[in-house]
Amino acid sequence: MKITASVQKPLTYEEILDMQILRRDIAQWCHAPFFADFVENMYVRYRLDKADQSGQPVYRLCKVDGAVMNSSKGYKLEQDGIMTTHKLELNHAGATKTFGMQMISNASITQKEYQRWYDTCKAAERKGMHGLLPSNRDVEETRSRLIRQRNHINTAVTLFVTKG
Repeated sequence: MKITASVQKPLTYEEILDMQILRRDIAQWCHAPFFADFVENMYVRYRLDKADQSGQPVYRLCKVDGAVMNSSKGYKLEQDGIMTTHKLELNHAGATKTFGMQMISNASITQKEYQRWYDTCKAAERKGMHGLLPSNRDVEETRSRLIRQRNHINTAVTLFVTKG
């Protein structure tokens, strides 16, 4: 009897883009009852409070490890006035911290940001920190969850619960 091990194919930039949730998506769904479970294991482009040498904002690719629902202080998530008290636990290559969602970008993760994150995760793996990169199964599950939600037709009940 021959046993074959499944081979993990290398993660691509395009696969991370398929797993990225944007701030406008978060604003639309953050008050829905499914939000905390839904955002877990998705990826965001998060703006840090600093700039690079040329004055441009610095972004990091982060995995959503979880949601902190109803934290103490409310804040404006979008310019149109959507308010929330929720925050996300974001993980960048093994370092986790809780952040407000207003600094999550609506733009796609760049190739440079992806490569920096990927290289940092690989370096951490060489030091014994495993499980930082998503598996092929994680990619498929997260991608399909995001597509399903984006294609979901809101009913009156869904809209009431989400906006309530």
